[in-house]
Amino acid sequence: MPLNIPAITNLLVQVTSPRTSLACLTTRDGHLLAYYSLSQSEEQAKTIGALAAGLINSARPPTTVSALCELGSIYVSLLPPYFLIVLLGDSESGMMETLALKARLLEDRLREPLSYI
Repeated sequence: MPLNIPAITNLLVQVTSPRTSLACLTTRDGHLLAYYSLSQSEEQAKTIGALAAGLINSARPPTTVSALCELGSIYVSLLPPYFLIVLLGDSESGMMETLALKARLLEDRLREPLSYI
């Protein structure tokens, strides 16, 4: 397994474009532990997608971003008490602004600042 976080519970992946990515690590009860954003980085987006795909289907993981895009949303249950959220989106479509706004709203709800990983 390429991702070595021992207490992950759920993995949610949304893949729409290789250009940008947003990742959050939170507990099952919604406590945000870490937040990470990449922009205009196809190779890093491929790496994030490959990690997610490898956890989901190690027998036949997708090998390209286009294959990952065909998967759409993926949800996987792992080990408590954490889950990792990975979102990939196109910065030109305004999706990243929406994701950033949702992250700020979550930060306000948790009353804690987001941290980068």
